[in-house]
Amino acid sequence: MAVLTPEQLIPRLEALRNEAVAARNELRAIYPGLPNDDPRVVVGRHIKAVISSSYLSLIHVHENLQEPAWWHRQGFGAAVANGNVPDELNDYMVLLTAGLIVYPFSLFEAGLRRIVRAIDPTACSRGATDFKGIYDWLFARLRQDGWAYAGGEAVEFLDLYRNIRNTVHNNGKFYSRTATDAVVTWKGNRHEFIHGAVPPFVEWDFNLRLLCELVRLNRDLMEAPAIGRLPPIP
Repeated sequence: MAVLTPEQLIPRLEALRNEAVAARNELRAIYPGLPNDDPRVVVGRHIKAVISSSYLSLIHVHENLQEPAWWHRQGFGAAVANGNVPDELNDYMVLLTAGLIVYPFSLFEAGLRRIVRAIDPTACSRGATDFKGIYDWLFARLRQDGWAYAGGEAVEFLDLYRNIRNTVHNNGKFYSRTATDAVVTWKGNRHEFIHGAVPPFVEWDFNLRLLCELVRLNRDLMEAPAIGRLPPIP
């Protein structure tokens, strides 16, 4: 499995950032009168913010953290002398990667819970059920109104991403509540999660595909007619 360097990742993340900016701007243009904290505008804005911050962090890695002189200037001369900089840099990249994967998904989940409560305050245990129950219910309700995700396989995508978040919460390993394995097929690719094991397919190319799909799904979902007709959402 190829490992992408910060130099290789920067243009990829820049392209993702540009798409997130365009999606945010599109939703803001569609809903000019909504409060800034309405999920139809704030989720896209916050996803863009996480991606932009991660992009800036990668530039920091490329321009500063790979240079011993920078570490000396910050008072880390002993780390350089002892050969600890690679470990420090690896820790930084692990935290950057985990935040980039988990936080946008959590923001998206929070937005969908608010939307479910706005559509039906009694549904899904008042919007507090497990996340799969939330998006299964919401997608079914939106399909009744004629909505269909242009990218296809929205449920499969969120099933996959949800399991990826599970691994981040468990230091890279997948654990299910029933101690069983899970398989998710998305866009023709079979992704197997072995209980107690690290999924072998998780790497930067895969992570970036997930994030790009999340940006597109959020934009498409927030434009669904049944969601667009809602009054301002608290």
